[in-house]
Amino acid sequence: MMQDGGEGGKAASPCWHLVRPPAAAAGRVCYNRAAKFTRYFEAIRQRPDRASIKLEWIEHVVRNPVREIAQQDGRIRRWAPIQEMGGRHLRVVLLADGETVHNAFFDRSFAP
Repeated sequence: MMQDGGEGGKAASPCWHLVRPPAAAAGRVCYNRAAKFTRYFEAIRQRPDRASIKLEWIEHVVRNPVREIAQQDGRIRRWAPIQEMGGRHLRVVLLADGETVHNAFFDRSFAP
């Protein structure tokens, strides 16, 4: 794995890459394993209430949503229950590409 080098070989971000992002996405998207994340997601994931959300759970929601809604801005909301969390529903917000994770949190107001 390579870390994004940035200017002068210094790390530009904490994101690890399996492949280099397209030039248009450079600086905005992080690649981790098979998933892509926005820099916003990488930052928000540091919050105590978000740090416990496992990447496997996010991948599960992306691949197996029980509901999906497209927002007016093109982003996609997906929900799925997480059994390890007592069946609470995790909401994952993807960018319009349907692959890049922008946000993830347990949605207390979701009603299946």
